Amino acid sequence: MKKFTLIELLVVISIIGILTSIMLPSLQKARGEGRKAICLNNQKQIGLIYTLYTDDHNDQFNWQNSWHDALGADPNNPDSLNNGRLLNIYVDTRKIAECPSDLGDPLHNKDNSYDSYGTSYIASFAHNTFSISWVTSNGNPRRVAEFDNPVQKILLGDFPLHTNRDWADSRARWHSNGANRKVNILWLDMHAKPFTFPSAFNSIALWSTPDAGIWGFY
Repeated sequence: MKKFTLIELLVVISIIGILTSIMLPSLQKARGEGRKAICLNNQKQIGLIYTLYTDDHNDQFNWQNSWHDALGADPNNPDSLNNGRLLNIYVDTRKIAECPSDLGDPLHNKDNSYDSYGTSYIASFAHNTFSISWVTSNGNPRRVAEFDNPVQKILLGDFPLHTNRDWADSRARWHSNGANRKVNILWLDMHAKPFTFPSAFNSIALWSTPDAGIWGFY
């Protein structure tokens, strides 16, 4: 039986190292695409939950106390679904609110939004912020019929949705592969897709009027 020489072993190890360096970026990209797909599927399921809720409540969206407390886990009681989050009555797992690419919230220096807030997703809530029209609120939530073009209306997205997040911070780039302002979005017609905000979005004032004619969304 022929034995390998030291030189032959070194050559084999070198080849394996070269192949690994070639394949690793592709593997990382494939893993990232897999996580993105899971996140989009979560949002599509959340869209079904919104549909069930509005069907049961005369076309009206849900009340919630803040941006993040309609669905998912209570960070203070993470194992309970019965935690006052109104949309939880339509799910059997709080994990539907967890994005596998969740990198946190740079605005509040959080490393994982799900662990910090009980959800990886943020709803259009209470105010017309950054040219995005609000849907849910802690006062009088709006009705589905109030929106003329649901395919352009942002309902919910990854937590770094709004412009007051620092997009130079890696925690704001969950699925973007280095591109600024690319997040997964659930739209009011309940389709979900990755969306890259236009570069001019960086200069939008906090309290700005939605205008789908300018941005292609509202």
